[in-house]
Amino acid sequence: LQNYWELPVWLQRQKLTAQVQVFIDSRGRMRNFRFTKSSGNEKFDEEVRRTLTQSQPFPVPPEAIASSLLVDGISVGFPL
Repeated sequence: LQNYWELPVWLQRQKLTAQVQVFIDSRGRMRNFRFTKSSGNEKFDEEVRRTLTQSQPFPVPPEAIASSLLVDGISVGFPL
């Protein structure tokens, strides 16, 4: 995720945050995500979406947690 997370300086200065729940399948593909806390800024949230999409595929998860990542997801906070 960090390789794709870039914000324009004007957005960085606003000190915005967001939280997303990301659901990943056993092959490391994002199946879905949802904001659990929006930043309230459309452009910032758009950058979160872009980062998640461009970061795929994620590493294949260990078998022991693969079903949990698909059902429960993993919480990710932005900025990274």
